Amino acid sequence: MALENTRQALKNKEETIRQLEKNLAFYKGVMAPEKNAKGLQVDRLGVERTADARVFRVKWVLTQAGKNTSYLSGDASLKLVGKLVDQEKVLSLSDVVSELPNTKFKFRYFQSFSVLVELPKQFVAEKILFVAKSNGSKSQTIERQYDWVVQETIVDVE
Repeated sequence: MALENTRQALKNKEETIRQLEKNLAFYKGVMAPEKNAKGLQVDRLGVERTADARVFRVKWVLTQAGKNTSYLSGDASLKLVGKLVDQEKVLSLSDVVSELPNTKFKFRYFQSFSVLVELPKQFVAEKILFVAKSNGSKSQTIERQYDWVVQETIVDVE
């Protein structure tokens, strides 16, 4: 029993270390980004399980790479691609939320987002289409496609 408790404690500590290393890498990327990366970036996007089998939390982090001398502002959107009764279906955010979240952003270094989505019955999500557009004289649009991979928990960046 004591050996099993020790193993579990060690496993928990290793997971904590792994999460801290991920956060450290994130902050290093924000403060000293790669020379090639400039402007608006999606650092993380993930899907987290909830207690309800059809409800998921989608989280993402936007960052500004390069010289962070000014604020970035704009709006982000996402769509879910999947199958509904063997037919391909694309659902906008308004189709899967009870109340539209605020996806507008304004930040200097990074901003985190989280939204609860409820999948329709018989809908099987396969991908997330993500778009973020910044405003201003140096506006940017980034479009990314992510596989729908559900994780137990996602580390938050604060």
